[in-house]
Amino acid sequence: MNYSSRRLKKLKTTTMKFIKMFLMVTPFWVSAQRDTVTVEQAIDLAMKNNPGIRAASQNVLYHQQLKKTSSEIPKTEVSLMYGQYNSIAKDNNLSLLQSIPFPTVFSSRSALAKSQIKASEAKKAMTENELIFQIKETCYQLLYLNERSNQLLQRDSLFEGLVKSATKKLQTGEGTPLELTKAQSQQNEIRNLIIQNSADQFIYESQLQALLNHPGQLSMARIKLEPLSLPGFIDSVNAEVNPTVRFMKQQVTNAEQLKKLESARVFPELKVGFFSQTLIGVQNINGQDQYYGKDKRFTGMQAGISLPIWFVPQAAAVKAGEIAKTNAESEYQQTKINWWAQTQTAYQQATKLNASLNYYYTSGLPMAKLIQEQTLASFKYGEIGLTEFLLNMNQAMSIRETYLQTLRDYNQSIIRLEFLTNQTK
Repeated sequence: MNYSSRRLKKLKTTTMKFIKMFLMVTPFWVSAQRDTVTVEQAIDLAMKNNPGIRAASQNVLYHQQLKKTSSEIPKTEVSLMYGQYNSIAKDNNLSLLQSIPFPTVFSSRSALAKSQIKASEAKKAMTENELIFQIKETCYQLLYLNERSNQLLQRDSLFEGLVKSATKKLQTGEGTPLELTKAQSQQNEIRNLIIQNSADQFIYESQLQALLNHPGQLSMARIKLEPLSLPGFIDSVNAEVNPTVRFMKQQVTNAEQLKKLESARVFPELKVGFFSQTLIGVQNINGQDQYYGKDKRFTGMQAGISLPIWFVPQAAAVKAGEIAKTNAESEYQQTKINWWAQTQTAYQQATKLNASLNYYYTSGLPMAKLIQEQTLASFKYGEIGLTEFLLNMNQAMSIRETYLQTLRDYNQSIIRLEFLTNQTK
């Protein structure tokens, strides 16, 4: 066996290893195609199935129920006294006593409960917004990987034909082992990228399955990846369109209402009561002695107030409420600052990438197509060699690959802008 034959056999063995690796990964990717979804369908499924959304909804219901406790009063005290507390006879006394917080406590509790409901609703909106953001990121990454898969398969088909041509030339003595090595090396590199791309698709499909809490593997519908619309001017005064900013603002209101409740608790509690008792024995009524037995009862009312004599703990609670409110205000202001910085960064990034996309649409992609067409024609008629062919084809393919990456990065910037401005649809 001569050197050329041994070299050819080695190259074929290497190629078969790549093919086997590809076939090991492909079944996972193909099986994932059974259930396909669009971006909109994925969001709808997540809103129904995601446990985090259900938990946020239950949290709203929890605070709505909790509001009904704002009118709560202490338990009624019921006491019975029996024995010789008035005379030798055994009397009984039944007493009812009710403590009632100062009226401002009820109004403060109600205001705090309403504020907590709004906070839970804001948190639910924040959870939904974050989930939609994650779904869009994952879906558009899958759309990008689908497009990249198409590109890689086209490149593999091209180099497969080139390998066949180089093999035939080597067998007939018209080519050289080096030409076949170069062609085989390019094909192996492409197939390695196909394997990696398929593995990435499987990873992101698993992430999508988890986000949607779907029992089976999911994949994106095979639709063309298109650029999302660039939004118009974003004003800093619109920070509260973001659910996270709204939630932090509501935390300030919560702290304010809690402080008011602690202040209201400083006021005294009111007490009202009723008693009914026997007074067995002789009673002098208008100068006449009369005997009252156990079947005769005497009734009366009670009223009073509970005054705090140690103000230090309650004063500390009010002071702590003031500090909590100040902290909440600082966190709210910082959240708005962060929102504005993130929004401007995402907007500038999207604007920059949009300009790059315009270049590819007007110049880059048409040029790549022209390079590929002219290279194929020149190589077919023998005007250029294999080295120049590979160089030109890789240049054209690199332009398409960079365009696709730019489109992916642009869409991710738009998705982040939509997340920051709460454009969930």
